[in-house]
Amino acid sequence: MPQDNAQIRLKIYDGARERFSECENVILRVHNGQTTQSFSKTLNAKSLNEGEVLLNVDFFDNFADNYTVLVSAEGYRDAGFFPVKVSPQAPRDLSLMLIPSEPELQFDSWDVVATNYPQLAAFLSLSSSSAPQDDYNENVENRPRKLACLLNLATAMSQIFLENGTALSYFRGIEWDSLAEDRFFGYALPDLASQVRAAVPKRLFAPELDPKFFHGDATSSFKEIRFGEANVQLTFHEKTPKKIGKDMCIRVEPDIDYYKDLGAHAILEVIPNHLTNSLTDPTQVYVLRWMAGKQFGLPEFDPTYRLVE
Repeated sequence: MPQDNAQIRLKIYDGARERFSECENVILRVHNGQTTQSFSKTLNAKSLNEGEVLLNVDFFDNFADNYTVLVSAEGYRDAGFFPVKVSPQAPRDLSLMLIPSEPELQFDSWDVVATNYPQLAAFLSLSSSSAPQDDYNENVENRPRKLACLLNLATAMSQIFLENGTALSYFRGIEWDSLAEDRFFGYALPDLASQVRAAVPKRLFAPELDPKFFHGDATSSFKEIRFGEANVQLTFHEKTPKKIGKDMCIRVEPDIDYYKDLGAHAILEVIPNHLTNSLTDPTQVYVLRWMAGKQFGLPEFDPTYRLVE
């Protein structure tokens, strides 16, 4: 039996990272950790307090306090989070994102990126075949989903702080022809591999036991383990070095998986993608990484594009 009450402060956002108000009704489903039966209610999004609602839930002082919260709306993809661990001491903040079922990608201009995101602009300027602005605009026009993947990864790596800088700061080159909707290949200083290895005891990364199974000639691979979903994986192909300027670099393959657990990744992501000849969806990664960062109090995940109708 519940001992007390607790609260969840639910905030709903749209794909532009603004408070959600696009449609009238949002269906909310909540269930605790000891049952799959949920209570449901319909929220009028336009009448919410800037997309926010305070939910009263039971407190059990055990595993049942790990709630699942799901939201859905017609014309939008469902969103949810687990576990939402509650306490009677203070409301638990939870931010969820609802994006259109078939979202359009709206990118910032190069001038905005160069002015407001200098680290990202410097990264995008690596290995530029002409002017960085021309490369960026060409990808916006002709390869938007692949560019979205690159921006997801670059932004996520800029928020991974190693002993000597962020993961992004070690890169010296991008293989632009390798861009895909789920990964890219680039070149980084060898110290990136040693810094990631050093982060394993700190519970920032975990090694993949057999990286060649998924990544061909990989010599090592490490997955970020901070979040339940949308963790960065850095796979090193150290037998393919390249000299860039004065620096001898190693080939690196960054990607982001939906799931933290290797079994879930294989069963729910790799195998279905193989059977349907599809790839991890960069728009779904955008949503999962943004929500995960919100729960962990990280700076806003802002890959310089938005998902709109």
